[in-house]
Amino acid sequence: RAAVPAHPPSSPAEYAHRLRDAAGVDEVVRTLERRVAALQAAVESGSDGLLAVVPDGEVAGCNRRLLAMWDLPDGAAAGPAAALFRLMAARLEDPLHPLFQPERMLADGREEASGRVRLADGRVFDCACRAQRGGGRTWRFREMDGRGRLEERAAFLARAGRVLGGSPDP
Repeated sequence: RAAVPAHPPSSPAEYAHRLRDAAGVDEVVRTLERRVAALQAAVESGSDGLLAVVPDGEVAGCNRRLLAMWDLPDGAAAGPAAALFRLMAARLEDPLHPLFQPERMLADGREEASGRVRLADGRVFDCACRAQRGGGRTWRFREMDGRGRLEERAAFLARAGRVLGGSPDP
């Protein structure tokens, strides 16, 4: 990757060369944007709630499923992970569950931690927390009470019914 020169171009040829370099950067940016969009689509397509936290304790991102599972507003995942985990822990039977202490989990050197958590409303989630390459952690939440599996099965049966009945997908 070329450094940005500190002086203006001295000739039209140098100016053209710099424009070609900038065009190359634009193509790299477009490629990265396409890849990020594909990864985001993959993250959103699953039935698990996913959360990524960077080493400094800020939320890097989450999928909509996580917000829905925990009945959280859209903006809940912006900012410090500790604030998000306080909202989530308030919905647990045991709000002091160790998997809901992001500072401790970020400092924990174990590659993975997992367990089941019971929410105050009776739902049970399987929770796994894994260290990320380069620091930070990801959390995965999966409903274990059957409701999530029933929703997936109903969606599958609805798609199969449309295919077998000949009606187009919406």
